[in-house]
Amino acid sequence: MPDLVRGVATKIVGLIAETRKVTIKSLQAQMTFNELAVRGLEMKI
Repeated sequence: MPDLVRGVATKIVGLIAETRKVTIKSLQAQMTFNELAVRGLEMKI
């Protein structure tokens, strides 16, 4: 039984880690997009 619980816990932690990675990547992409938008506005002005 403890082995099963440990396996499930490991899977859950792995899933959370994967979700975090995806979230961080999308946040980074959003930030670079915002920077590009700001630079584009600066160029127009």
